[in-house]
Formats: sequence, C-alpha cells, structure tokens
Amino acid sequence: LRVFGTFFLLCLFVFCFVRKQFPRVYNVRSWVDELKTPLAKKQFGFLSWMYKLYFLTNTELMDECGMDSLCYTRVLEFGVKLSFVGILCGLVLMPIYATAPVAPDTIGITDPIVSVSTSNVGSGDNRLIATVVAAYVIFGYA
Repeated sequence: LRVFGTFFLLCLFVFCFVRKQFPRVYNVRSWVDELKTPLAKKQFGFLSWMYKLYFLTNTELMDECGMDSLCYTRVLEFGVKLSFVGILCGLVLMPIYATAPVAPDTIGITDPIVSVSTSNVGSGDNRLIATVVAAYVIFGYA
C-alpha cells in the first residue's frame, strides 16, 4: 500500500497540476465549437472537480460527456459497491474460519494468514455453509 498509494497520489497530483496548466488538452469541450457544453465552461479548483463529479445526475453526465463516460462511471460504481460487499463478507468470514477446530486435514496449519481462510476449515465442517451464504450475498447483490 505504501508503494502503490504513494504512486497513486503522485500521479493524481501531477494530473491535477497538468490539467490546470493545459486546459486545451484536458478540456476539449470548452473550446471546440462543435463540442462545447455548459459543464465544460465551468472551471473547478485543483481537487474540487472530483467533489463536483458526485453531484452530476446520470442525465447530465450523458448529455455533457457522452454515453462512454456514463458507462465507465457506472462500471466503476459497480466495482466499488461489489468490493465493499466483498470486504464486509471477508470481515464476517475471517473470524468464522479462525475459530474452526483443528481437524486431521488442518493439523499442520501454522501460518496466521492461512488460519483465517477456508484452508483452516476441515472438510465437512458446518462453517463452510457461511462461505456459501457469503457467495450468495455477493452474487445476489451483483
């Protein structure tokens, strides 16, 4: 996280800086006559453009930016929601796996990471039903 988070913040900072310095490259809809839109004429701050993006309706986004951007943002929203549900299911499942009794097929597990996964649950254990329920929750939400 330290490496990738730092790299992400560096790229975001560079993008925000370059976006303000070269508006003709990053905001084509503000100066090309055929593409001009009211949203593109508004100038947002260094980072406030991200905050303003959340207040656009799907209709405004479709009219101002096009179908491709609307589909892209919907796919990203779906990915975020699905990841959030997956994280919640993981937080519920890890303690269930960690409290599994030692079985003959799990007696050699000493790694703490493996002890909170399905590898720590013996075959035929009722704790595996929680895995099935979590899978239905994730796929039902999707």
